[in-house]
Amino acid sequence: MRFWVVTVVVACSLPGAASTPNQDPLGKTKRFQIELVVRQGDPLGDREAESLDLKPDLRQEPGPARVLAEGKLTTREGTEISFRCNDNEEPKEERVDGAALKLGYGLHLVPTLTAEGKIRLKVTLEHTEVVTRTQDRLLVECGRNFFTRDLKTDEVCKLRWGRPRPGQQTWVELKVRLIKP
Repeated sequence: MRFWVVTVVVACSLPGAASTPNQDPLGKTKRFQIELVVRQGDPLGDREAESLDLKPDLRQEPGPARVLAEGKLTTREGTEISFRCNDNEEPKEERVDGAALKLGYGLHLVPTLTAEGKIRLKVTLEHTEVVTRTQDRLLVECGRNFFTRDLKTDEVCKLRWGRPRPGQQTWVELKVRLIKP
């Protein structure tokens, strides 16, 4: 009897096989552009202006809401991207026991394409603020929310951010699109 030893190497040709981080063996890496606007105020708008039937400029946000930050982010499919902003009234960071604590709003996004052709966004929203400050004490409040949304291209998604207060909320508006190669 003869025994033949045959070794077949197929790991490099299998879909999903590991590759180097900056190399796309199949040339099919999908890239996404995410437009975001962070707003703060009353999301329902100025009720007094609505009762007077005033026609606002289309570029203005409804009522007393103001824009805290705007941005365009670009990332690859499955790769996390981050964005930070803060309210103009609060400092960007605070020192606690010698360590720096970042205050404000943090956003982490991971886009992927679904089988139905929609874009799935996995979103983490973080908010950190100083609630009370005295000479010997600092009370900090941190919150984190997780969302998963399936969106059509150029569909706008609004997510509430941080702890809402009466007539004062913060939210982010996200719009995502697939970038053509």
